[in-house]
This record gives sequence, structure tokens and C-alpha cells, in this order.
Amino acid sequence: MLIGLLRYAQVIERHQNCVLNTAGLCTCWICAAGLLTAGNFQLDYAKILHYVGAGVAFTCSMLFVSLQTALTYRLAKTQHEYLLGHIRLTMSLLTFMALVLGGGFFCVETSFLLQHISAVLEWVFCMLVMLFYGTFAFEFSVASADTLVVLSRGGGAVPRFADPAHHHHHHHHRHRSKLEESALPGCYPPPDSLAMLYPECDGGGEMTSQHITLKLAGGGD
Repeated sequence: MLIGLLRYAQVIERHQNCVLNTAGLCTCWICAAGLLTAGNFQLDYAKILHYVGAGVAFTCSMLFVSLQTALTYRLAKTQHEYLLGHIRLTMSLLTFMALVLGGGFFCVETSFLLQHISAVLEWVFCMLVMLFYGTFAFEFSVASADTLVVLSRGGGAVPRFADPAHHHHHHHHRHRSKLEESALPGCYPPPDSLAMLYPECDGGGEMTSQHITLKLAGGGD
């Protein structure tokens, strides 16, 4: 559940939210619910509930790896990301084959050998899914604090600037532009906040656009 949630947040942080990302998170959580059901209701005491939980877990695991493989190809931009997509596609195909063959052999209850092969294929399926989860280490290696911010905001994107200097320059330029736009031709009584900044306009004096321009050019001294 935690890996699926971190993957969901990182896709939003680095790219954008989409149907594949949301569906991947849902299948991951449903798979976790199936595993909890299969683990808490043992085969010897609650056979039906155990099989229901196992069926949900296996099916949703297959859907999860398929959705994440498609999402990897959709977001891939570099050769390394495409190579990772090829690896996940190969693992997804092997997982699908193990699921189909294991389910087919499981239905043949008359043969002990086939039942044994089915159990082995189930473990192979589980190992492949675990290895697939391990491939997320490539994305998580570049995770940042913004990923946790996305989770705290409930999936909202985090606005970021390339560097702090750019952010400061952008804020200063926007503040200065607002002051220059407010300096309309003609004179007008300044508000109290401006009167504190410009003593020559105190006491009911008037301030023109020339005053503001001179003050901005002089750094507000």
C-alpha cells in the first residue's frame, strides 16, 4: 500500500495525474485488501473467504503491474526510462503466464502433480510481483520532499521554480510592476501605507507618478 501511494504521488509531482495513475493506486489498495482477507481466513477454517481473497489479490496484482507498465511507457522520455519499461513489460508477460498456467492447473483437482505445479507457479507469480515492486527503486531514488507535500495536499500538484533566485526575482518584479501600474498620470492623495514610505507626501500632501519612479530607482530610500 505504501509503495503504491508513493508511486501515485511521485507521478503527480514529476508529471501529472491521469487515469492510469489513479487506476494503479486503486488496484494496489484492492490487492492489499485481498491479501489481508486471504491471510486472516486460513484455508482450513474458511475456505471460501480464503479463495475469494486470494482471487482478488492475484487479479488486482496482475492489473497493477499491467497499468504500471503502461504508465511507464506513457511517461518515458529518456532511453533509461524506456529500458525500464521493457524490463517491466517482460516481467508483466511472465507474471501473466504464471497466473494463467497456475490457475489452469489448479482447476485440475484429480492430479496431485498438477496441483503441485500450480502451487509452484503461484509462488513464481508472487516472486515476480515482488520483483516488479522492486523496480520502483529507480524512481524512488530521485524522490524529494515535494512527494510528501503532494500526499499532504491530497494529490494536488506542487508549484516549483527552477531555483530560489528565480523565485525571488519573479516576486520582486511582480511587486514592482504593481506599484508602477498604480502610478497613474496626475496627482492623488496617497493611502496611509504609502504615506509611511514617502514622508514628503505626509500630512495630506500629494504624490505623482514621478515620486514613485524616483523612489523605485533609488531603492526606496
